[in-house]
Amino acid sequence: MKRFISSVLVLGVCLTPLTVPMMLQPSWAQSQNAEAEKLEQLIDKAIQQQQQGKPRQAIETWQQILAIARQFKARKGEAIALNSIGVNYDSISQPQSALKYFNQALPIWREVGDRSGEAATLNNIGLAYNSISQPQEALKYYNQALPIRRSVGDR
Repeated sequence: MKRFISSVLVLGVCLTPLTVPMMLQPSWAQSQNAEAEKLEQLIDKAIQQQQQGKPRQAIETWQQILAIARQFKARKGEAIALNSIGVNYDSISQPQSALKYFNQALPIWREVGDRSGEAATLNNIGLAYNSISQPQEALKYYNQALPIRRSVGDR
């Protein structure tokens, strides 16, 4: 969970505006800071909803986070949100919906070169296939995730 939270917090860093445009356009920078603050609050809210066992509410909040990440073209943030939506769908026994989101997140993790995110999503895909009684398909994804997890030191 600690690793997940730190990954989520990276999203805020991805959305931090550059210093030069901030100096040139103060009103733009203020609106950007407001958006980053709103995003941080939404992330905290989504995590809290998940921890409180409220996956449906968490899905709605992660959808808002996803929209903001896409608006700012924050690809890693987009992958985090997609994966989190999938996790919450899986927790309410909707593995087909979960797979839809995991399969959107996977190429983004690869694009941004985040091997840990890629491995976690591969594992999540395996879990979803396992829950719909497709163990062979699940095994394919677990077998892809395992060497990546080893290579990044994730025991």
